[in-house]
Amino acid sequence: MARRSLGGGGFESSPRSQFPAISGGAGAAAPGTASAVVDPLREVQRACERAADRTRHRVIFSRRQPPQLAGVDLNEIATTTLRLLERILPANIDIEFVPEADLPSVSADRSQMHQVLTNLCLSARDAMPHGGG
Repeated sequence: MARRSLGGGGFESSPRSQFPAISGGAGAAAPGTASAVVDPLREVQRACERAADRTRHRVIFSRRQPPQLAGVDLNEIATTTLRLLERILPANIDIEFVPEADLPSVSADRSQMHQVLTNLCLSARDAMPHGGG
């Protein structure tokens, strides 16, 4: 990626360089900090991780690089993706997910699995009368 210089400090044109700093800052809550503060910071941290995964996916797609296959827990993928979608989808759309107790991990690219589930849910919403709204 190209780098640009702004003033005395550097600025990377890719947002990928920003995710670790944001995520690290969000994860640096002092011990004993109230959960009312810690829980939202954990959400910021998870959002940064998802954004970094999606950015990596776009880079892979644009460069036609092979996906990064690893053991993936589909229950965890569904849980984190659906948590995000609950904020995006209209309030009158209920999402019900029941994790499979003994689901083995699969070899897949984590960001691609997030994208597949997101696309399926958004397509389902679009197929509903009036977009589910």
